[in-house]
Amino acid sequence: MNILKRLFGQADEQQPTRRQPEKMTVPKVDFSFRVYWTKMTRTWSAARRDAARQQALAITTRPDFDQNLIDKRYELVLEGIPEEKHSGASLMALLEVLAALDAVEESEP
Repeated sequence: MNILKRLFGQADEQQPTRRQPEKMTVPKVDFSFRVYWTKMTRTWSAARRDAARQQALAITTRPDFDQNLIDKRYELVLEGIPEEKHSGASLMALLEVLAALDAVEESEP
């Protein structure tokens, strides 16, 4: 037992238990990508969204496209986005976020 704990009468069970990290799952990773892309794209103009969509579609429609979760192998160059390489799942989430933003914009008076 630590000498300070003995001096001040703190028992080991009073120490906060360390939470184990949550396991990475497809839904959690997908949610994270959607939050990331929503944060990044919500202020983009329709023209900028369309340019991003065209880049993402050019990659995601290739025959060798892999919708992997983590491996950042696809280059997507967008102004204001700190990362240039993205996973396949990230690009799919981007396309879904862009479609949702377009739908919201179309529904507004």
